[in-house]
Amino acid sequence: MNKFSFCVLIFFLFFILFIAQFGIFVESKDELLLVQAFWRHGDRWPISTYANDPIKEDRWLQGWGQLTPKGMSQQVILGDKLAQKYIRELKFVSPRYKSAEIYVRSTDFNRTLTSAISNMVGFYKNGEPGEDFPEDAWPKGFTPVAVHSTSSQGDQLVTDMVSPCPRLSEMQKLMKKTPEYEKLMSDKKWIFDDLTKFCGQAINTSNVGMLQDTLFIEDLYKNKLKLEMPEWTQNKTIRAEIKNISDLMNEWNNGR
Repeated sequence: MNKFSFCVLIFFLFFILFIAQFGIFVESKDELLLVQAFWRHGDRWPISTYANDPIKEDRWLQGWGQLTPKGMSQQVILGDKLAQKYIRELKFVSPRYKSAEIYVRSTDFNRTLTSAISNMVGFYKNGEPGEDFPEDAWPKGFTPVAVHSTSSQGDQLVTDMVSPCPRLSEMQKLMKKTPEYEKLMSDKKWIFDDLTKFCGQAINTSNVGMLQDTLFIEDLYKNKLKLEMPEWTQNKTIRAEIKNISDLMNEWNNGR
C-alpha cells in the first residue's frame, strides 16, 4: 500500500468513527429518491499486443478487447447483487423492468455495452412471458433493457480516457521533465532496450502498460486456450520490471 492509499484509508476510518460517535446516519423518515450506480466492464481479452507476439488477434474470440464469457458472468453476478440491494431489500426499483424507473448508460465500446446488457440480465429476473418478452422463440427469463450510448469522442459524461483534456496533456509533458522521470529512464534503460529487442518494436513508458496488460491476460488464459508464449515472457525478473514500471507510470499519469 502506497502512502496516498494509506492516508485515504486512515481518513475513511476516522470518518466512520466520527459519524458513529455523533450519530450522523440516515433517519428512518428519510426517503431514497435517486440512485446512480457506476461499474466497470467485466473480464476482457487484451486490447492489443506487441509486434513479435506469436499470439495474434484470431486467438481471442471476437477479437481485441472484447468481453469474455467470464466477464459476462461477473456482470450477471453484479446485477444480482444490485437487485438484492435496490429491489429486494430497499424495494426502490420494481422487480420487473419499467423503462420510466431506470436509465442505463454505457461508453461506446463493445465490452462495456455487453457488460451493461449482462448486468441487466442479473438485475431483472422476474419478467413475465408475453408481457416483458415473447412467450415463444425467446431465451427463458431474458428481459431486454435499453442500453444508451454515444460516440466516445463526443462523450463528456462517462468516457474519461479518450476525451481530450489539454490540462492533462500539459501535466504529462511536464512530468517527463522531472528528475524522477529522468532517473527512471536512466535506471531502466536496460529493460527498455531488452523489451524493444524481444517485442520487435520500441517499448517505452508510453506503451509499457499495454505490454503488462497483454502479458497478464495471456498468462491467465495460456493453459485454457493452449497459448504458446515466448520464453522471455516467463522470466520473473523481466515480468517484475514490466509490472513495476507500468504501475508507476499509471500512478504518475493518472494519480492512482
